[in-house]
Amino acid sequence: MGTGGRIHQDQGGDSFGLGENESKCNHSAEGVAEQVAFFRARRIEKVGEIVTQLGEGIAFAVAIGIINSSSNPDRLFGYSVASQVSIGVLTLLVLPGLGELYGIKGVLWPLAALAIIALPMLPSVPTKSPKRVDAGSVPVAGSTTPAIVSLAVLLIWCTGLGAVWAFLINIGVAGGLENTMAGRALAISTTIGIAGALTASALAGRGGRLAPVGIALLIQIGAVMLLQGEMSFLRFTLTCAVFQVFWNFTGPYLMGMVAASDTTGRISVLIPVAQTGGFALGPAIAGGMMAGDSLTAANNVGMLGIFIALVIFVPTVLRLKKQEST
Repeated sequence: MGTGGRIHQDQGGDSFGLGENESKCNHSAEGVAEQVAFFRARRIEKVGEIVTQLGEGIAFAVAIGIINSSSNPDRLFGYSVASQVSIGVLTLLVLPGLGELYGIKGVLWPLAALAIIALPMLPSVPTKSPKRVDAGSVPVAGSTTPAIVSLAVLLIWCTGLGAVWAFLINIGVAGGLENTMAGRALAISTTIGIAGALTASALAGRGGRLAPVGIALLIQIGAVMLLQGEMSFLRFTLTCAVFQVFWNFTGPYLMGMVAASDTTGRISVLIPVAQTGGFALGPAIAGGMMAGDSLTAANNVGMLGIFIALVIFVPTVLRLKKQEST
């Protein structure tokens, strides 16, 4: 009786482990379904990310083209940098809180709202450049070289900046600050940095480019050199502020140099590519050179990139000045 009951129980339940295998198969099927759903969602996410970045790149290139065709691109490039940094500070202050309250929707919806707000401005976008090319100043073969060299200066400079910027909070933490304090110092210094772009806008190219940019690049090298070792909150904040003020001061001048040397209007629209490319290359190069916990490679790549940009910038701007005077 007992044996028969036992046999009956085994046959009706887990005879030869069939029930257990069936359970494993069900769990395995559920796991596969979850993975398929995850990868489908990730694929949609990736497509959305690519479309968004493509739209952003096109909009940025159009804006650069409009600025390039204006009568005073140096001033407008300054306003452009100031507005970018201002929006960056605003999102840094607002979006984390919205993300905590509403999740990812709290981050994405405000960004989508900004795009919607910009839509009514589309009719104001010029369809033709107001610039006129005289018959005697038709671009000749090879005339794009100065613009390409100017673009290379921007790329190399952004590579140096990117190497430092990507690891700036880590540098603060390595210097003895808590992560939250390093982030707070960066937020403060970024806000102060807006003054650099506004100053460049106010100058609007007056006084040339050689002295202002040359001095600004040297100060940036000095600031990166100081971003090492033990640091107090005040020292880290002030050093980052100086770095970002002269960073934002330099950007409009270098972008203006590209625009001024571009006789075709085709090179200056690549300014966003040079900027994003540099900020991607910098961290990759610095990260590949890092050994252990040392962040010195970020400082070294940063200083080297800024210095090389300075070395190429000097003869480039002198050549441009000579061309403009003839």
